[in-house]
Amino acid sequence: MRIGSKIALTADLIRARLAFRRRGHDARRVLAIRLDGFGDFSLYLPYALALRELYPRGEYHLALCANAAWSEVAERLLPFDEFIALEVRRYMTDMEYRRRMDRRVAAGRYGTLLQPRFFREPLLEDRLALAAGAEAGYAFQVGDAHLQAALGRSLEKRLYGRRVACPTEWHESRKDHAFADALGAVRGVPRPELPPPLPEWAPGCYLVVLPGSGKGRRAAWFPERWGEALAGCDLPCAVAGTAAEAPLVDSAARSLGDRAMPLAGKLTAWEFARLLAHARMVVGNDTGGIHFAAWCGVPALAVTGGGHPGWYYPYPEEFTASYVCVPHPVGVDLPCAGCAWRCTRRFDTVCPCVAEVPAKRVAAELARMLAVQPRNPNTCSAR
Repeated sequence: MRIGSKIALTADLIRARLAFRRRGHDARRVLAIRLDGFGDFSLYLPYALALRELYPRGEYHLALCANAAWSEVAERLLPFDEFIALEVRRYMTDMEYRRRMDRRVAAGRYGTLLQPRFFREPLLEDRLALAAGAEAGYAFQVGDAHLQAALGRSLEKRLYGRRVACPTEWHESRKDHAFADALGAVRGVPRPELPPPLPEWAPGCYLVVLPGSGKGRRAAWFPERWGEALAGCDLPCAVAGTAAEAPLVDSAARSLGDRAMPLAGKLTAWEFARLLAHARMVVGNDTGGIHFAAWCGVPALAVTGGGHPGWYYPYPEEFTASYVCVPHPVGVDLPCAGCAWRCTRRFDTVCPCVAEVPAKRVAAELARMLAVQPRNPNTCSAR
């Protein structure tokens, strides 16, 4: 974000803070805000389902303000009463759009506000909380590792009457569990309903390859290595990614040969979810599709780096529902792990903790996983 936009957004936040007041809205109208990436939403999905049990239909109006990048998936899978799709970057840079979305949130008259994102941003989630003016607010307690921690602390006491303390190093799903538990929403973790398969891809008979990364190019394994890693597998490969990841997707597809179909920017969020939910296996970097596959019961392998060890991999078994197929991480142990992706080692394009993962090791792990998952041409073999 440009420095001018950041200054303008901060000034706008200060004005909103000075004008903030509780509006005495209806406590039966509940708004949850979730604006992070697809992977974080995928981990949160079962706990979002649990909210419907806590706030039953007919007694409560349950709304979700969702990242527009994946809001279609939420609308298809969650039995909420209302969805507000918010374009995050546009909200942070376009004042007119921000004010329009603030007015929409305020018009909802939500009496209860839920902020289940651990690393919420004051200029985003807290800004929307100021617009909502809800009487009751629930959020994670701001810790030292949070972005803009001082600003976040100055807002949280005013906005959120209930704050959930949680260790930063916990896995994201464990944090989600802790928040749901604080609300009283955990009586078992509901299973999300699986999206239907795509007609052009036979369930259980293809691999999904995800050469991009939620952390950007520096955290993406060299795409041409996927051809070497999958040399022993003859399954068709759907190589998926966003339009911005097209160079990575095309390079990976070329390395896989004729059995690969590059799909960068060609799938909607819902089509992407359908593709993942019925794959034989999903392989890729530390990216959101791996986590969605896990909650769908699809085996997955992720080439991981050392930026945030423990936050996403390995999964905590004690907080994993029985239907989850725990992803298998493949990485290298380096003494610099835990750098939060602020790498201090010299590298050209890819961080050493990702670049040094050998293709032969990934190939061996994939062969082992495929060997214990016999092919079933009629249904996803993970179920």
